[in-house]
Amino acid sequence: MAKTINCENHPIGVFDSGLGGLTVYRELKKILPGEKFIYFGDTARVPYGNKSADTIKRYAFEISYFLARKGIKLLVVACNTVSAIALDDLQEAFRFPVVGVVQAGVELVAGLPGQSRVAVIGTTRAIKSRAYQTLLSQKLPAARIYGQPCPLFVPLIEEGLEETVLLPATLDHYLAALRRRKPDSLILGCTHYPLIEHEIGDYFGNSTRVINSGRAVAMKVAEVLGGARSRILSSSDEFYLTDKQANFQKISRKFLGFSIPKINIIRNSII
Repeated sequence: MAKTINCENHPIGVFDSGLGGLTVYRELKKILPGEKFIYFGDTARVPYGNKSADTIKRYAFEISYFLARKGIKLLVVACNTVSAIALDDLQEAFRFPVVGVVQAGVELVAGLPGQSRVAVIGTTRAIKSRAYQTLLSQKLPAARIYGQPCPLFVPLIEEGLEETVLLPATLDHYLAALRRRKPDSLILGCTHYPLIEHEIGDYFGNSTRVINSGRAVAMKVAEVLGGARSRILSSSDEFYLTDKQANFQKISRKFLGFSIPKINIIRNSII
């Protein structure tokens, strides 16, 4: 059931298990520059991929309630794992709309013409969960769906090695067989991957459309907000982490192009 937004000037909440969701935040700011955002990265408990479904849901609800107390009008689940496991429960529990990165990416692809072969790449856990593959099969029952884990992409990006000779070799290692299948679309199923979106696009060529799920989420949020967009320009976005990482400013500059001026550390005991 559609949920009504009647608090235009309230902020939008965005959360991820760590810092990868900053690429989603970046796309949201591009499409909705007048909105205020509150970003939450659960850096003390990342990664979520090796946790049980019950634990992941507990973490998701703890963070969502924290953001709800901040008066958000909409929640973006930027974490692929949470989006796959807990989105339905979150949507049922809260009065404001909840938008997930997995669902937004799949809906975008399903709306494109001529999708007979669709691929998704992501972390090992994301691909093994089959969250993207299952939704794609439901939306595009006649299409062939391919999933490929690419576990080395995240550390390669975080270590700043994407401009070295390691990236072409890693692309070829993971994606050569997938390229031979000539997918019509390729979903970037990890929030880090948009940082090498152009390199992946060049590797597959013009016949494959690369789908940035963060951009898909931003488009979906704009659609959901409709006339409930903020009427007050705001640059006072807030950033919360559960543990301060030594390389946070370096990673935030890489993901956003600028350093975040203030970081709020929230201990898990008070979420």
